[in-house]
Amino acid sequence: LTDPQPLFYASTQEMGVTVHISMKEENKPEISAIASLRGGIQFDNKQQQLQLVRPKIENLSWADPPKQSQKHMTSMLEQWIGKDLPVIVLLDIKQLTNSAFTPDLRDIKVMDKGIEVIF
Repeated sequence: LTDPQPLFYASTQEMGVTVHISMKEENKPEISAIASLRGGIQFDNKQQQLQLVRPKIENLSWADPPKQSQKHMTSMLEQWIGKDLPVIVLLDIKQLTNSAFTPDLRDIKVMDKGIEVIF
């Protein structure tokens, strides 16, 4: 997964991310796709992490049409479209500050071009 681009949905208070996916099996050509994920956003006070929760793949588009020999990889990825994926950590405060700063969240709001987090 590379080239993450954030997406903000103020009307539903959700966030997403578009990523480039590359997969390769031994002795087979690489396949590439662009995927858009979308989910809820929360701040876990205990873990001190801003998280994308219950993200789902909303859209998946292949860079080149997959070959028949790549069907296993493509079907493996396509089976996850619309299903809940694991939590994605967007920001880890503990890792950034070496645990020196442990705020308690007061409010979080998704805006049109970003996220407002109030501690």
